Amino acid sequence: PWTPPSPGRNPSEDQGKRLARLTARQLRNAPGAPATGARFLAVYALWILAVMTVAIGAAGALVFSQKPLYKAQAVVAVQPAAAAASSGNPPNMATEEGVATSGAVLGAAAAELNVPVATLASGVSVHVSGATTLLQITYMDEVPRIAQQRAQAIAQAYIAYRSPKPTAASATDPAKAAQPGTTPTAVLV
Repeated sequence: PWTPPSPGRNPSEDQGKRLARLTARQLRNAPGAPATGARFLAVYALWILAVMTVAIGAAGALVFSQKPLYKAQAVVAVQPAAAAASSGNPPNMATEEGVATSGAVLGAAAAELNVPVATLASGVSVHVSGATTLLQITYMDEVPRIAQQRAQAIAQAYIAYRSPKPTAASATDPAKAAQPGTTPTAVLV
């Protein structure tokens, strides 16, 4: 409804304010106009629910599709070779890490377990903590018992590889068997 202009006011200014209010009201109610608050939720509730359901379903499918991996660890104390021990030199642990994952050690463990060397190599990792002489031999597998057996077999193969081996000369001459070794020895901790 039209109202007469107030005295002392410009009629075109009042009409401009009314026109602005009317335009704003029409824009809020126009189809396709951005909704706010409760109206937005009412209009888009099904879309919001559908997107949330798909996202939660996809996350659940991802979680259930992945198989758990179990980790077993064997710790081996590496002792310096007799010749190096007298001079106070510790074993080179970077070398020992390489030896523990070498073909010779993994081959011996694979033969003991009756599995391919590549299978052992794919699940094993060897790590040295800080400045210690402890080798941490870790094996990961989907079956906990297999992870434990393989970590243990690799550790035993490493120990056997690093243990002094009797030679033909030491069997006939006991004095030669008592000579200090030049490679480190290892013990399972």
